[in-house]
Amino acid sequence: MILAAGKVIAGHPFWGTWFSVGVMCAALCWMLQGWLPAGWAMLGGLLAILRYGATSYWANSYWGGLPGAIGGALVLGALPRIQRSPQARHALVMGAGLAILANSRPYEGFAFSLPVAGALLIWVLKKDRPELRVVARRVVAPLALVLALTGGAVIYNNWRVTGNPLRLPYQVDLEANAVVPYMIWQKLRPEPRYHHEVMREMFALQAPPAYYRARGLAGLEFKADRLWRFFLGPALTLPFLMLLFVFPRDFSWSNISRRKRFLLIAGAAFLIAVALDSFWEPYYATPLTELILCLGLLAMRRLQFWRWGSKRVGLFLTRAIPVICVLTFVLRLAAQPLHIPLSISYVPAWDQTPRSEFGRARVLAALERLAGRQLVIVRYAPNHDVFNEWVYNEPDIETAKVVWARDMGPAENQELLDYFKDRQVFRLEADDNPPRLSAYKGPPAMGGQVKESGR
Repeated sequence: MILAAGKVIAGHPFWGTWFSVGVMCAALCWMLQGWLPAGWAMLGGLLAILRYGATSYWANSYWGGLPGAIGGALVLGALPRIQRSPQARHALVMGAGLAILANSRPYEGFAFSLPVAGALLIWVLKKDRPELRVVARRVVAPLALVLALTGGAVIYNNWRVTGNPLRLPYQVDLEANAVVPYMIWQKLRPEPRYHHEVMREMFALQAPPAYYRARGLAGLEFKADRLWRFFLGPALTLPFLMLLFVFPRDFSWSNISRRKRFLLIAGAAFLIAVALDSFWEPYYATPLTELILCLGLLAMRRLQFWRWGSKRVGLFLTRAIPVICVLTFVLRLAAQPLHIPLSISYVPAWDQTPRSEFGRARVLAALERLAGRQLVIVRYAPNHDVFNEWVYNEPDIETAKVVWARDMGPAENQELLDYFKDRQVFRLEADDNPPRLSAYKGPPAMGGQVKESGR
């Protein structure tokens, strides 16, 4: 929906990504205002911009991350507001956040929402809560209404896409393509019959090693490294490390306030949940963004009062953290003109370098300048990079100016040519350097399709 809005309103789906970056940072600031004083919440919003909202792959790709962070911020920000002053608007905001989580990161969103539900239940059972009729009218009813509408929309979508109201599109994708299950305790599925080698490479050859790694200690190390690199880095790790010096020796769990205990418990429960995923990248753990920001700012508030003798070392360190983030941000902006080498991975937040453009945008622009409508049959080389995918189409394929399809051999290609007989047909050798587009003049030797002997 975000990408569609960007295309409909501004002409390109990436405008939807940029807009949602701003919404995410604003939602994070609003969330923090429910847990911290306004000044600290503003600082958290600025840190979110510097860390996640400008140079990270969330903001510079279609990999996702932003919707889950927005949904989690709405849920976590509504919780203290409901507890302080139960109002229907706060419940509606929480319901909207839960709806976003359910439709962006269903499993991780559920794991994030369980502690919130537990906190609300404990609040309802407390003696000093408002009257039950007030809670029912102002909290339960609005929340139930939003969740019911969300559930109805999901059921309707399932029915229209899969033909079964209770069967998710992800289940269809899993059954059609996947060998590796989503959770580490599940067993590998038999390899299905693939029609294209590029699909077999993605699902049957590249995915299983990640699954086996996730089932051992190496998987936990991998996830911890990804989490630390993206969400924290050295600057935001500093306040947590300094707490070891700030807290007194007799400090115990009972010394922690209830609200901080909740954040710690919610964070621990969420980390346990994502440890059970077969695959893991930072955009899987988007609801963790608000927990890390909130706990980090609480740690900074505590750190600012730490003294080393008569010197307020803690205040200096607290002020140094945003300064370091700003300098890092400026360094990132200056890296390309100053020829400073950056990571080639899309995982680190501040030093992320985008994947190189492999030519599809240029070819599409050239095709769109031609008269009429086109059909492009794409052939891949045996060493094709599965992430350099050419074949994806507009939502309404019938009316699209350019339709992309993989080469499936003479017979099945002819079926495609007969169906799109009113289109100019091209063949694309995708892995030539540069990619080579030519008029389709009949079937060469079939390439890219999985033969029975290769299964």
